[in-house]
Amino acid sequence: MATYFSQSWIPLLLILFFGYLATTNLALIESHGNLTTSKRFKVSVAVVHYGPWLVIVLLALTPLLSTFGYVTVAIVLSVISVALLLLLFSSSLELLVVRFSKADPRIDLSMAYLSFALIAASLYFVPAQLGTNWARVDQHASSTLLKVYLHGDEETEYKLLFSVGERLYVFPTRYEGKYPPVETATAANVTFVQHESKSD
Repeated sequence: MATYFSQSWIPLLLILFFGYLATTNLALIESHGNLTTSKRFKVSVAVVHYGPWLVIVLLALTPLLSTFGYVTVAIVLSVISVALLLLLFSSSLELLVVRFSKADPRIDLSMAYLSFALIAASLYFVPAQLGTNWARVDQHASSTLLKVYLHGDEETEYKLLFSVGERLYVFPTRYEGKYPPVETATAANVTFVQHESKSD
């Protein structure tokens, strides 16, 4: 999860943005005495009540589809899960704000707590599934990863998996077994870089 967020802060920024919207909704809550009867609040309640079950279904389908070879569909479902988790987070936070600001005991928060627990678990599960499925895509010859050739081993074609500073993580395009052997190299060791679209 830390690696995922270090490469793309967009999901975390969206979570913070929706949290900001929900908490700053206090002014609207104070100015409308019957907020709980508004259409927006009813939508939030529906999302909190039915959203967790939809998330659970998506989280169960993703590894199942990936196992049977439907990797692209699994990636799409993971992206949909991220959007649904953001909506679930904002709706649950809005329910908490309304419940404690209005002190309305009629608002049941049990599903909101379940939603937060599910979101916390998904912060690991969804990025892990995305990484696993993208790795399966990158194992194929049609992968869009950059091809690199290393000094002293120009006959072996490698694919650039990941880079941190001057350290590169590469794996050979052709390998035996189910999983490719990942090796480390330095940028100074690279003799040639080729984009996949320029390959033969």
